[in-house]
Amino acid sequence: MQILAASNTVTNERLAELAESFNEYQAQERQRFTTMLEHMESNRLQDSALLSNALATVVKRTEEEMERTKQDVVQLLSYTQAADSAPDQFKDANN
Repeated sequence: MQILAASNTVTNERLAELAESFNEYQAQERQRFTTMLEHMESNRLQDSALLSNALATVVKRTEEEMERTKQDVVQLLSYTQAADSAPDQFKDANN
């Protein structure tokens, strides 16, 4: 009976050690997972900021190009109107 009781005591000690080891492993894994999530979030925020800046640049350049195009169209229209109002002798220089 004493052997059985001693065996149970050793078994319980080993189970307690195993449970403690497993709990430590889980805590380490949770810490690694948390670190990984924090890193991913940091990358996401950085990517979001870069994308936002890039988009703002595209918008600004598009607005600038639209303004240049508008000015070019206005200038082209002024040339067309000037040509339409020119005397007939200057309209057809080939004749």
